[in-house]
Amino acid sequence: HSAAPQLEEIFPVFEKLAREHDFTLRIVGAGKDYEIPGVHVDNRSWNLEREVHDFRSLDIGVCPLFEDEWSSGKPGFKPHIYMACGLPQVSTPLGGVCGFLKHKENGFFAHGHAEWAEHLQDMLRSPELRQSMGTQAREDFLRGPNLENQTPRLFEDLRRSVSVAA
Repeated sequence: HSAAPQLEEIFPVFEKLAREHDFTLRIVGAGKDYEIPGVHVDNRSWNLEREVHDFRSLDIGVCPLFEDEWSSGKPGFKPHIYMACGLPQVSTPLGGVCGFLKHKENGFFAHGHAEWAEHLQDMLRSPELRQSMGTQAREDFLRGPNLENQTPRLFEDLRRSVSVAA
């Protein structure tokens, strides 16, 4: 629900895209139901048991952020979830997402309505682009920091710190 006001900022983009494309905007956990003129909106409450299914049911992830100090400090949790689910995405290039999202490889960065519309339109027009970016996103996620590939490093760091302390 805390991200809903940020999503509202790009509602005009969805209105514009709906004039040319038939799509459903699925909004999960906003805390209220939205209506956007001309856009099919599927408002869903957040549910832990359904969360993974809801993310996997998407074709494109979106993560608009206000360009402010608070957003600049965000770690990029939602974009990481999109990547884990093999989803291409469009995100505002702020905070942690800048460290793992690769523009035009596993997703797009967008500033302003024109860029949001351009990148979303590219993906709406091309299932192949969505598939290739989503596959790359999943591969990048699996190669990134995770429990499996960070455990040996953590173990070595702990071993060294114990050796130094002793």
